[in-house]
Amino acid sequence: MLCTISVIAQNVGIEANTEEKLSIIQHILIWYEKNMTYPTIALLMALESSFLGIIPSELIISVAAYVALDNTTSLTFWGVVIAATIGSLLGGLINYTLAVFLGRKALYALADSKLGHFFLLNSNKLMNAEKWFVRYSKISVCIGRLVPGIRQFISVPAGLSRMKLLPFMLYTVIGSSAWNTVLAALGYFLHGQQDLIKKYSFELSYLIVIILILIVIFFLFKYLKNKKLQNQNAKIFGLTGYPLSYSKSKAFFCEKFEKEKINARFELFEIKDDNELNDFFEKIKNQTDFALQGFNVTFPLKEKIIPFLDEIDDTVAETGAVNCVKIIRNDNQIPSLKGYNTDTYGFEQAIKPYLEQENINALICGTGGTAKAISAALKRLNVNFTFISRTKTETNITYSEVSQQTITDNLLIINATNLGFGKMENQCVPLPYEYITHEHLLFDVIYNPAETLFLQKGRQCGARTINGSQMFANQAIKSWEILK
Repeated sequence: MLCTISVIAQNVGIEANTEEKLSIIQHILIWYEKNMTYPTIALLMALESSFLGIIPSELIISVAAYVALDNTTSLTFWGVVIAATIGSLLGGLINYTLAVFLGRKALYALADSKLGHFFLLNSNKLMNAEKWFVRYSKISVCIGRLVPGIRQFISVPAGLSRMKLLPFMLYTVIGSSAWNTVLAALGYFLHGQQDLIKKYSFELSYLIVIILILIVIFFLFKYLKNKKLQNQNAKIFGLTGYPLSYSKSKAFFCEKFEKEKINARFELFEIKDDNELNDFFEKIKNQTDFALQGFNVTFPLKEKIIPFLDEIDDTVAETGAVNCVKIIRNDNQIPSLKGYNTDTYGFEQAIKPYLEQENINALICGTGGTAKAISAALKRLNVNFTFISRTKTETNITYSEVSQQTITDNLLIINATNLGFGKMENQCVPLPYEYITHEHLLFDVIYNPAETLFLQKGRQCGARTINGSQMFANQAIKSWEILK
């Protein structure tokens, strides 16, 4: 902002062909008068709101609004605001689209590449934007537009979470127009100080040079400091499964590490098939310099991962599923892997406040690792349950067997499948939802999106609904107690 205040000054009537010595400020203003148009403003703001935003919005909008007040160009105050807002929306859509098609892994790799660093990008900036999105959900797209350092990148987590396009555009326009109006108002205010700025034009130019030098020194110092920290042996924790682009684990733990000043990193290890699973454990077993201390496990590996472990906790023996693995190294750095299940704890703590009546019965949709963890929690809470799956076995019924009486007798219905998640966001378990009433409680282990189709249908029938966000937080905290 100091740069903006220093740059904005009155073009004191000096023509471009004058022989009088011009200050830096006067040169800038002459360039703005000759070259700044609405399309140029929109283009610069589109770049500023995307990954390519090297020129700050203060230098674009405030100076353009200042020049517009001179009536020497075709620009108007509100025209500048509108053009800047259109550009901000275009830039936001660029980031949103890249996030949707590239995914988290590719974007973070780009941010930490040499190309990313050239455009002043790094993974920490993307993480900060994700923290905002996790904390404030969809409204963060609007609020984040008013926060320097967040505003350019808030479109990324919106794209990663597949936020609906129309609300995204609306929130972007509202937040951007507010920010752009404030910057244009700054230009309006400084226009009233033109006599003072004219008097100290050269002094302000020198101040600009000094500020630029200080900025270069600051970034150089910050770069060297970060380089030093990277060379230290930071502990590594992570999450494995597939897909991971929808998970909030990295944002959750990175915020925790930063807040508690823990020298650690959280990485995502996407594993698509058995070969990649074997390679992952080979790396852990054979590379003693691999600083991985432990990791969480998500779909679809919670059961597949058990044969690779050296030891399991009682919670795993009870549920037959793992979602947390601690790596214990002996004096020779030979690793031993112990598996735990914190999903049971996470679900139990999340559902307990809502179980207001005794002798309630439950339906668990799914029979995978998460469903088994939930069944263990329900046993502890003395809740009778029935598994539902597509295939009939001795321990479950099928969806086609679920009748009106089944729904009436089971007031707690839990989705422990991945229907409603990722590419299956528009799907839900096939139940006769028309028999659900206000007496029912629907719980979905999925937390992104915040309301799945399963929960939406339950809400439309008058049922109470709970998503998996609290379960996620509970199990993550419990996992950290094990891994740290």
